[in-house]
Amino acid sequence: MQVSSNQGTNVKDHIHIVLAREHYNPLGIIRSLGEAGLKPVAIVIKGKKNFIGSSKYVSESIYVDDLKGAINVLFARFSNESCKPFVYVTDDWFLEYIDQHYNEFEKAFITTNASENGIITYYMNKDNINKLAAECGMNIPKSEVVIKGELPKNLKYPVITKAIASTSGAWKADSFICKSESELKEAYGKIKGETILLQEFVERAGEFNIDGISVNHGTSVFLSMITDYVYLVPGRYSNYLNVMNPKDEDLNNKLKEIIRRIGYEGIFDGEFMKGKDGKIYFLEVNFRPNAFNYASTCAGMNDPFLWAKGMLEGYVSYDNYREIPKGFHAMVENMDLKDRLQTKYSSIFRWFIDFIKSDCHFFFNRKDMMPFINAFILRKHRK
Repeated sequence: MQVSSNQGTNVKDHIHIVLAREHYNPLGIIRSLGEAGLKPVAIVIKGKKNFIGSSKYVSESIYVDDLKGAINVLFARFSNESCKPFVYVTDDWFLEYIDQHYNEFEKAFITTNASENGIITYYMNKDNINKLAAECGMNIPKSEVVIKGELPKNLKYPVITKAIASTSGAWKADSFICKSESELKEAYGKIKGETILLQEFVERAGEFNIDGISVNHGTSVFLSMITDYVYLVPGRYSNYLNVMNPKDEDLNNKLKEIIRRIGYEGIFDGEFMKGKDGKIYFLEVNFRPNAFNYASTCAGMNDPFLWAKGMLEGYVSYDNYREIPKGFHAMVENMDLKDRLQTKYSSIFRWFIDFIKSDCHFFFNRKDMMPFINAFILRKHRK
């Protein structure tokens, strides 16, 4: 089948396709595109709930059983359009597959890439991205790559275990803080992955993400926002966020340099930790939209739309920059409530006040209510 390589001059000339699982991350991408006047197609891997496809912004919902089914539908239905469709990647499994087969995808689609097969997958490896980040001037916690069962040669306890990549092992469930050799050995009995990154444990004062988009292979990078966690949950981020502009130019430039060296095109975020020692530590780059990316749209900077526009124009203008008001908050409603009840961070009454005052919600949306309703009445996929 002969595939046209034509591109339209306007974003609306193209079909927009979101590859998704039932999660609020792709729902945010769909809403962002919809609020920009686009009606994306959703190709959704079936989950326990069924809410993404009920968004009023979706032009068509196509349900599949697995990633392979999603890719088959994508090529069978959309690979011969006169204008290449945009394909939005919303998890690391889709990302890894597309990256490893990019020479096939680039003939028919405009999607996340680093020009050649396998480059993004290489930098999804935490050790590889850490080495590049260090070359770009970032602070990196001391680390070693080991095979499960091996003890550290140079690190002192406590250490934290991490899956070498998000698609290996049990991902975040492979993370354990170990204060001694015996605790590390015990953790190895629970870890699913075979290759592990051991890292010195730095006591954190906070964590934050910097979201952005990149076009023209990293030569034009736009950083839209920081999401900073209002409170901490042991072992992971919380779900109530301060949203603000990224104004640390030194840190911004180092992150942009990482993206430029990789030659990356797509939506991304950099994850950082604030140590109790006063230093900012680089953690990783996610080469797809952060789960909280919809907050950028709520703050006036629609990353998915701006990325698509930038891919056609070859650059992203900083005329798109918007000053985010002080006190701008975003909330993952159900998960934040659960966190607060478990950690006793605040009362239900305080949570309800914060919910009302939040500027961005990831399920509840007055203009697009059905996903919220379906998510919380546990609507299931029909067999």
